[in-house]
Amino acid sequence: MMIMAAAILMCTSAVAQTSKKTVQKKQVQKTQVKTDQTQQMVKELGLNDTQAAKLKTLNEKYAKKMPQCSKCNGKKTTKKSSSSTKQTAKPQLTDAQKKEMKANKEAYEKELKQILSDDQYKTYQNKHAKKSQQKSKKN
Repeated sequence: MMIMAAAILMCTSAVAQTSKKTVQKKQVQKTQVKTDQTQQMVKELGLNDTQAAKLKTLNEKYAKKMPQCSKCNGKKTTKKSSSSTKQTAKPQLTDAQKKEMKANKEAYEKELKQILSDDQYKTYQNKHAKKSQQKSKKN
């Protein structure tokens, strides 16, 4: 009986540690992705040091505000790909989360426009539009 209790305690502890490590790993990955995106924008738009610092601050600010998959309402839909029989589950955002995301995106764009020159902002919009088109073609 004592051995079973010890085994259960050890398993519970191991699961808790694994969950903590997974959360920490996701946070590190999210931070790295934002850093990489910022560096890519600095390079593509030819930002100076002042602009780069402001962009980094802006991206960090809005990375915290944007809903992540962990904040989705848990509902999933399945899509069948026309080219294969595999199904992929995508978490769905609630209407409130969609509105919040849209408001955050508009605020981000407004602040970004203040950081960039007119030419840089036009370049950003063009690249962003191309990426959006590519994403919509994939779906």
